[in-house]
Amino acid sequence: MVPSFSAGQVPLPQSSSSQTTSLLFDSPSSSLALLHSDTSISLYPSLSPSSLSSSSLSFPQTFISSPTSSAAFLPLLNPTNRRLLFLVISPSHSPSSLLLRFWLLKPCNNRFVRAHVECNHHLLNYDNVKSGVVFGVSHGASVKVAAMSNVFVLYCVSSMMVYVFAVRMSGGEESESVKLMKTGVVECCLPVFSVGVSSRFLVLGEFDGVRVFPMQVLVKGRVKKSSAGRLVNLIDGKVNGDDGSVGGKIDKHSASTKPRSARLTQDSKEGGACFVSFKENSDSLNSTELQMKPVKATNIEALSPNEFLVMDSAGRIHHLRLSNSVLGSDISCYINQLPLSIKVQKMSVLPGISLRAQTFWISDGQHTVHAISFSNSDTSINGGNRKDEDIMQISVTSAIFSSETIQQIVPSASNAILILGQGSIFAYTIS
Repeated sequence: MVPSFSAGQVPLPQSSSSQTTSLLFDSPSSSLALLHSDTSISLYPSLSPSSLSSSSLSFPQTFISSPTSSAAFLPLLNPTNRRLLFLVISPSHSPSSLLLRFWLLKPCNNRFVRAHVECNHHLLNYDNVKSGVVFGVSHGASVKVAAMSNVFVLYCVSSMMVYVFAVRMSGGEESESVKLMKTGVVECCLPVFSVGVSSRFLVLGEFDGVRVFPMQVLVKGRVKKSSAGRLVNLIDGKVNGDDGSVGGKIDKHSASTKPRSARLTQDSKEGGACFVSFKENSDSLNSTELQMKPVKATNIEALSPNEFLVMDSAGRIHHLRLSNSVLGSDISCYINQLPLSIKVQKMSVLPGISLRAQTFWISDGQHTVHAISFSNSDTSINGGNRKDEDIMQISVTSAIFSSETIQQIVPSASNAILILGQGSIFAYTIS
């Protein structure tokens, strides 16, 4: 059966001093952020890809002026609802600090408003004048941020430090306050080219492979009591024990406990942390070339709490599978290179979809996007070994040809994608 497509196109806002260079999209809320070449950001609270029009991007409800360094949508989950934060990182006026600013999407009027932030660490200080948190570490040349539900990871390239933060709502459902907690640090001694995070693992992209840390070590299962007296994990907002992703203790005399901040080194093996080499792909395509020339892990996307896709600088995609069922135990891992015939320049995954049948998207960085369907019959790992039935089954289900050179691809649904071109955003839905 030949797939059918529906498509839409909207021109990008034009300015003599700035162009749109990348975009961020939160699928559940349809919130869109456009990042511009002058480092300003246009933030739209609700933009349906299926109903794009020439006026869709005319007037952003929130405009964030430059300078900005990095940004991310950060969902806040609890047992009763989902709130959305937009995080922006900027250099501070002080050379020894950076600025964290948060915008909260208010469900009552579907608008982003500045969030007030409560902090729990001496290096974090909310500045009313700047309407943000001054973090007492050097910004340096650049920073990278990766986010998942209730947690974000900040990598300061110049200082070679990875910081792990947890965020939760403070107050009722209509509150405009959040609480920011610094929970873990990784001191880096090797270059890091990309960062990926799930509820169970932090993955750092290095030369010839990735470094893996269990999130249980970096986020010590800080919990709070829900109104029903149950324990709620801060990392995903679920009732303690729902998915076993984070363990924790609670003081019986208090509604919450302070987290134990973890401090690790990049080459640490604490809690089962380990390095996973691309060269373990002994039966992969181009294995001889892979062993002769070092490559960088340039993009890491979480498929599920235990699985990631990793793109390297040679345009190959690697499938990483991890398991660490007991806190402090060694991580069982398996990595294999996917048999793709093109040199991949862009890769994107829609998070939160069942891994047994999912689509991810790749592009050659020119005018072509491919939808790749894959499935796993069994996601278990036994001592790092795989069975024949565990092999990821992949197939190219469709191809999209863009009239403009592709800058970025971002899934908007399980069967839909946004493509950022040179002068337009294209929205495609496959049915």
